Amino acid sequence: MCSILVFAYFFLLGIILGLLYDLFKIFRILIAKNSFIFFMDILYFVICSLVTFALCIFINSGIIRGFIFQGEFLGFIIYKYIFSRIILKFMQKILFGIKIVRFIKSPKLFIFDNNRPK
Repeated sequence: MCSILVFAYFFLLGIILGLLYDLFKIFRILIAKNSFIFFMDILYFVICSLVTFALCIFINSGIIRGFIFQGEFLGFIIYKYIFSRIILKFMQKILFGIKIVRFIKSPKLFIFDNNRPK
């Protein structure tokens, strides 16, 4: 397969892994336990490694080249600095809406909830 096309696939993978990182970050905010955060980080890196390896086998016949990791890194960085803030603000609004619904159903749960927006 053409090197530019392989680079493009791994660039998109970097963007997808950045989105996955934001989803893990939102889940981390909801859970907020230090020991659990450590395992979430390990799980994220295991998923990233397995997906990168599987895509490398599927797309590039298992040939590992430097531009694969450069494309993935570049996609992650571009996602992180351009799209991440937008996605996180959107997800915070959704979570705040969910907490308002929880408040309407049961005010006690909302008042004593440590993860409520400040």
